[in-house]
Amino acid sequence: MAVDNPDKIKNFVLIGAAAQNISSILRFQVIDLPLKYAKEVLDKDNDGLISINESSTDPTFLRLIGGNFSNILTIKDPIINKTYSNNTKNEQLLNTQFDEDKNNFISIASELRPDLEQSLEKALNSTPGKCTDLEGCQKWMRSFLRSSDNLDTISLVPNSTSILILNGENDTQTPVEQALLLEQKLTELDHPDHTLITYPNIGHEFSLSSEWFTELGPLASYVLQDLFEWLSSPLRNLR
Repeated sequence: MAVDNPDKIKNFVLIGAAAQNISSILRFQVIDLPLKYAKEVLDKDNDGLISINESSTDPTFLRLIGGNFSNILTIKDPIINKTYSNNTKNEQLLNTQFDEDKNNFISIASELRPDLEQSLEKALNSTPGKCTDLEGCQKWMRSFLRSSDNLDTISLVPNSTSILILNGENDTQTPVEQALLLEQKLTELDHPDHTLITYPNIGHEFSLSSEWFTELGPLASYVLQDLFEWLSSPLRNLR
């Protein structure tokens, strides 16, 4: 809109914005973040392995990989697969095709990473069907995959347009690196009026969040204050 209407749009704000294609964002969400948790939290002795018992019952890890261990663990014939869960009502049995060395541990590099990559590949290439929800809808996803990167589009914004970029440093949906890429591009272009503000301990909804999840909650008042001060600046020429 700013590119097509330079005489009408003088300022705009990017809030938790992507710089790259959605495939890069999904890679961070589906692969990079779970791997980081596995390395920094579950792999306590730094040997590149995580316990099946611990990882299959860790609520944070399960949430990061989509709520269950269905790709890694599967309910099969207990004669073939050993039970690793103490919860007899909801047993999760190890898929022998996943734990090829059958050592009761998951290799982060050679077992977990390929499985997560396969999950992402499946999500990106599954056959479009009827959309019952916008998130995860294949038609919606493919429209994003075909769209131009913001990193390219922002280079077309006129120098007369002021730009504010806001991003939480704990944003797990559009990670802060995306905002840094946009800021870097604007700096390379010598765009005269652009501002980047990042917020520690703040997630995608601009409320307090851990580094693993964006939590819902009240929007931090200092974010609104920064937005108000930027818009109120004489440089904005708001009428």
